[in-house]
Parts: sequence; structure tokens; C-alpha cells
Amino acid sequence: MTAELRFRPQFARADFVGDASPKAFGGYAETGALKHYQQAASVVGSVNLRGQESAVDGSGFRDRTWGFRDETIGMSEYFGFMWKFETFALSVMRLYGSDGSDHATGFLLGDTATPVAGVTSFTRDGSGLFVEAEIELDSGDRLTVASVGRPAGQWVPMGPPRTGAVMSAYDEFHTFRTASGEAGGGIVEQGYVRRGV
Repeated sequence: MTAELRFRPQFARADFVGDASPKAFGGYAETGALKHYQQAASVVGSVNLRGQESAVDGSGFRDRTWGFRDETIGMSEYFGFMWKFETFALSVMRLYGSDGSDHATGFLLGDTATPVAGVTSFTRDGSGLFVEAEIELDSGDRLTVASVGRPAGQWVPMGPPRTGAVMSAYDEFHTFRTASGEAGGGIVEQGYVRRGV
């Protein structure tokens, strides 16, 4: 298998520093030692699998963290999403700290990055997978996004094998529609710490 993909950044960048730092990453974000950003992109190119070439013309996200972090230290559970629509993108996470804290952070991304005040509701189906979310912006405006399809999902390795507490995470790939009818796509990730032995 070979691939050649070109990523072109779109919209403003979600820069998780200062007040937007993920507060449940074990205190590392607050020290400035942990850096995290996300940005939407168009993705074009081709993938060749066993001699059969397929064109790629789609959307993606650049999700980048550098600096030490261990999710099992600071978090008990989290969910986050990176969603791209025609006129904007959303990059949001809600983190439940091991100390009982509940912190949402993120941005609606257009020409600028508009901070998110919170995730006011997060609906799951009977197996715990994403159905719908309502996001509140700093302006007080609310945006409702619902899944209209879930073509794929996968477990996400969060580190090497270990004895004791371990973060267990799952990615869901969705197509979405806003309450106003705008279509988009992206990923929802949910994770929680398994402590049983």
C-alpha cells in the first residue's frame, strides 16, 4: 500500500493554551509544558492498494499534542469531537477529572476561533455511542448537531500494556446534520479509565 495525500489548512486553528488548556490532563496543561492544537483541512491525493489506485478528495483534521501527558492520572472520563462542515468546523472536548471536576473547552472555527462555553447536552444510544450534542458558545448562541450515520469505529491504543488503571478510548466516525440543516462529518472520541483488575 502506498499513499500520497496533501493537506490544506482550513478555518482558524483551535489552540488549547491558557484558559482553553485541557484542565484534566493531570495538571500538565496549566504548567505550559503540554501543548495541543487542532485544525480542519481539505485532503486530496491518492491511495494505491495492491496495484489499485483510488483518488482521495475529502476532509480531515490535524490533531497534535506535544509534551508529557498520562490520561489515567488526571481524567476519569472524557468525550471530544472534531467536526467539519461547509462553512465552519468544531473542535471541542469535555473532560471529567479524577478530582470530580467537569471542564469543557473548544472552539467553533471559521475566520476566527470562537470559544465554546460548554456542552449543554450529549445524547448516547443504548450502547453508549454518540447520537446528538448541544454546544453553547461564549456568545450564548447554541448549536445542535446530530448523527445521521456511523460508517465506522475503532478502539484507540492509549499507551503500552499496563497493570492497573488504563484509559480505554473509542473513535466513532459520523456524518452529521445541524439543526439548521447543514451537513458535515467527523469524529467523536469517548474514553474512560478502567480500574478493575
